[in-house]
Amino acid sequence: MANGYQTSGRFWVYVNGTLLRAKTGITVAGIGGTSRKPVVGAQVWGFSEETVAPSVEGTLADTADLSLIALNQITDATVTVELDTGKTYVLRHAWCESAVDLQDGDGGVKVKFGGMSIEEQL
Repeated sequence: MANGYQTSGRFWVYVNGTLLRAKTGITVAGIGGTSRKPVVGAQVWGFSEETVAPSVEGTLADTADLSLIALNQITDATVTVELDTGKTYVLRHAWCESAVDLQDGDGGVKVKFGGMSIEEQL
């Protein structure tokens, strides 16, 4: 029997409050900011920590009103990802990480935003 809990399925991506037309497959990475790896010798001695940079990446629909140049020039922005479960992730002091790539066929624009920090709002 189902427990009644909804799992995330749809994401909405905003940059400085402007909705981007994101396709499915958006990834929010680096939540929590720390990666842990085991320290192993003759046995497992513990773990070490490494800082992980947060990011939001995926594919946008290339519509007539989307400027790829303006997208590529984004720095010090707020990137917000809203999920259909009510959770929100806010990437602060974000920038467009690399040159934007345009694909033919499906009208997709691959983009990745890096940022200084990410917050989860439940």
